[in-house]
Amino acid sequence: MATQPHARQYRPDRAVPAAIVLVHGGGESVMAEAQPQGTDRALAVHEQWADGVATVTVGGDIDANTVGLLRDCLAVVLKQHPERLIINLAAVGFLDSSAIHAFTQARHVLPGRHPVVLRSPQDAVRRIIELTGIDQICVVE
Repeated sequence: MATQPHARQYRPDRAVPAAIVLVHGGGESVMAEAQPQGTDRALAVHEQWADGVATVTVGGDIDANTVGLLRDCLAVVLKQHPERLIINLAAVGFLDSSAIHAFTQARHVLPGRHPVVLRSPQDAVRRIIELTGIDQICVVE
């Protein structure tokens, strides 16, 4: 029996004061957005499920001001024990060590046989992934 989607208030962290509505349910997708005060950089996070595989699509810059939204979304996904976690980075133009830490945490939560995949990083993001060694614990496609 599939669970019905529901809505709830979603606050990524204190650094991003915007209230976000998170819609979640079996087979449903989730979308949340955050824009730090005083910047024009927004982060969008969208979660989608298919056959036990969770895909988290991220758009924007991931840094200390926006990573809370990504961490919170990953926490919700990881509680559902995906067989595979794909983090689509195609629309991410920049990430810093806070994003690397979020990816590392996700890798450590999932059992080893359940991969964390960093999909389609742009060249600059791929270089950061390689320089930090995160490509040694996550699959990069």
